[in-house]
Amino acid sequence: AAKEVELTQIQGKIEEQRREKQRFVAALAESRTAMAEHQSVHAVLDKRIAGLESQLEILNQPVADRRKPPADLRQLGQLADSIEIPEAHQRALRAALADRLLTWILADGRALWSLHGSTEEGRLAAIVRDEIGEFERPQLQDEKNIVGWADQLVTSKQENTQLVRQLLGRILVVRDARDAYRIGRSMPPGSLAVSSEGFVAHAGGLVELGAGKEGAAQLARLEQRRAAVRELAKLQSTRSEVADIIADEGARLSKLESEIDANNAVGAQLEEQQRNGA
Repeated sequence: AAKEVELTQIQGKIEEQRREKQRFVAALAESRTAMAEHQSVHAVLDKRIAGLESQLEILNQPVADRRKPPADLRQLGQLADSIEIPEAHQRALRAALADRLLTWILADGRALWSLHGSTEEGRLAAIVRDEIGEFERPQLQDEKNIVGWADQLVTSKQENTQLVRQLLGRILVVRDARDAYRIGRSMPPGSLAVSSEGFVAHAGGLVELGAGKEGAAQLARLEQRRAAVRELAKLQSTRSEVADIIADEGARLSKLESEIDANNAVGAQLEEQQRNGA
């Protein structure tokens, strides 16, 4: 009778062990499915990130007839990267700045002379941030139709304040073309006035029409690049999160497989006991 009770208990343990194994196997299948899904998402993110990196590589190339500093040169980006132009003033400042938006900001004088000694062809405008000369803003009479000086209409990082003042501080934005021509031609050399719609009048009377087209192209390219950088950072962050989930899922898989191995070992022992008892 005692033997029969023991065998009944063993049989009960075997059945419980088999039910537990079914739960482990089901959990393992669920975990493998989740792993495959996350790996699929990770692969898609890899592809999108590779595409954005290729796009950025193209956007970072210099425009036609321009060149960019060597990768090992100490440069701090271009003027267009260093300022934010409000929508209300974009048309005027695109025209006034035009290809000046492509000016490279160099970290020191050594970078400048390294550039000067380069044999690469193509135009390149540059300024050394730490060697900017004294700035003197042109004096004007009180004018009703003045919008403001360009350096005061844009935003930039604190460390670039002096540089932005030097490059934009002699550009005066005014209401309309007649105001730009009247004020601009009487300004000191090196200064200019630009109307809100993009009519540029230099000191002495030289005017530029349609000057905003090149600047518009540079700003559009810059915005594409900024958007790509933002999207790339977002995707890389998401990919990192997915990678962490995959790692956690991998640890869960390993644990489940170990539990199944342990369960199988228990099952084998119980069946051995059952055979011996029989």
